[in-house]
Amino acid sequence: MVLPLPNGATGAALSAVSAASPSDAWASGHYEVGQYEYSLMEHYNGKRWSEVTVPGGGLTVVLDLGPRTVWALADTTLLQYNGSAWNSAASQPTSPDTLTGSSADSVWTISSTAGGPVAEHWNGTTWTQVGAPNPNVGLRDNAEASLSTLWTVGSTLGSGSLTSQPYIADNGVQVATPSVPGSASLSGVGTGSGHAFCSRV
Repeated sequence: MVLPLPNGATGAALSAVSAASPSDAWASGHYEVGQYEYSLMEHYNGKRWSEVTVPGGGLTVVLDLGPRTVWALADTTLLQYNGSAWNSAASQPTSPDTLTGSSADSVWTISSTAGGPVAEHWNGTTWTQVGAPNPNVGLRDNAEASLSTLWTVGSTLGSGSLTSQPYIADNGVQVATPSVPGSASLSGVGTGSGHAFCSRV
């Protein structure tokens, strides 16, 4: 299936796709006109894809939780779709890099702070930090296990002769993780049937 592109576009790339149902899917990325890049957001209604205008630039992540509950990141600005238009979210997390969640009352992000990355949770009213920022880890992915539980993965940051090792945290608290020879990092995490699954770089 070919996505429609703006007139004059010479190329395009997608960075994220998310779907709440077979008739409701969103894809975000950018398109190119000459040497310039512009944000691209596409929506699928079960029959066709169409381009949708969004505020801001640098689209990286989209999270579709339903026809009137869609979130996206434009650089580090959180956007919301209410069923008819995209707007900047009234309440913003610190400096979001990722998005995951299961409902309008449970959305998670990993934010970059001066003290290191930290998980933040949206409960439908406010954003709250979960755990404390950790300057000694690099986080790569996160997945919601329940309305109150977030798994995050990445690596510890090596220094000098030290090497990076896989890192897993439950609500911002590191859990025991087997060490591996040399350097390694976990790049992805998913949940299902009461289990969490990680992928390694």
